[in-house]
Amino acid sequence: MRIVVWIAVLSCLACAAPEPQLPTPYQPLDLHGGYTNEPIGDGKWIVTFRGNPLTLPEHVQAMAYRRAGELCPNGYDTLSERDMSVTETEDDRTRCAVIYGSVYCRHHQGQSMTRPRWQLTIACK
Repeated sequence: MRIVVWIAVLSCLACAAPEPQLPTPYQPLDLHGGYTNEPIGDGKWIVTFRGNPLTLPEHVQAMAYRRAGELCPNGYDTLSERDMSVTETEDDRTRCAVIYGSVYCRHHQGQSMTRPRWQLTIACK
């Protein structure tokens, strides 16, 4: 009977495991990151690319410039650029679950992670 319980517990843990994360691809902004662009008049735009913690800062910067090139196919002038990266810190936490009358707990140590962001203000030519 205990073997059946352990198989059930391991199956539940496997199902609950998150999908492996990848760096943010070039895409419109969603929950995992991507670009936004906001027109500010006279052919000027604010372009921002947000990456997840696995995305390199250089990739985020390159993706912001890629979007600028798509918005301004005849070229553009960069009026300003800013590194808007955010560092988040999680607290230590313990999660417990009751399975068949037994309590199982896992402790997760807090960690810091950086979410890279790059913002450009551009003027199309």
